[in-house]
Amino acid sequence: LQCEATARAAQLAGLEEAPLLQEPIAAAIGYGARPDIGNQRWLVFDLGGGTLDIAVVSTRDGRLNVLEHRGDNLLGGKDIDRLIVEHVLLPTLEENYELRASGPNSARSALLPRLRIKAEEAKIDLSSEKQVIVSLFDLGKDDSGKPIDMEVTLTRSQLEGLMEPLLEKCFVLAQEALSGARVVGGELDRILLVGGPTQTPILRELLNS
Repeated sequence: LQCEATARAAQLAGLEEAPLLQEPIAAAIGYGARPDIGNQRWLVFDLGGGTLDIAVVSTRDGRLNVLEHRGDNLLGGKDIDRLIVEHVLLPTLEENYELRASGPNSARSALLPRLRIKAEEAKIDLSSEKQVIVSLFDLGKDDSGKPIDMEVTLTRSQLEGLMEPLLEKCFVLAQEALSGARVVGGELDRILLVGGPTQTPILRELLNS
């Protein structure tokens, strides 16, 4: 459906030819891959906000080809944000404020979208810092009407612990892609990291190993 919509948009824009590239190929081209650079094999690791795409791309005989592809349409940076909210921010708030478990009019329901934004900001900062202070100010009130106003400390090691199950999925899918392409890690000429979550140090260490 997405391909058809893109082709339709091109047609409406008056473009007579609008070839669609596979995402790994587009990413490789964006990072400088060209058919004339010789026989090379690259691993494209694309971890976005909501999806994961891993592909082994080759340059051979003047063409860019996807040798193997793996992915997960339900794995991305938003899942990391959710873990921070569920295992760090919410439990800390529950110790200090009255938050009902559920309900459309509950303080918890109003807080969740704002907490996800705070979680994403903390995640980004922890790519370069070992520890951050998450300021939970002006987020609203709890169910008793008490204004929520506090700070929560989050460390990179805490985040890495939360991310461990997701990292394991990433590692398994990367290994499957390499196996399907009949390539071992040491034979890769380059690893392309695409997407904000790939800035996470532990993820880079995992792929480098």
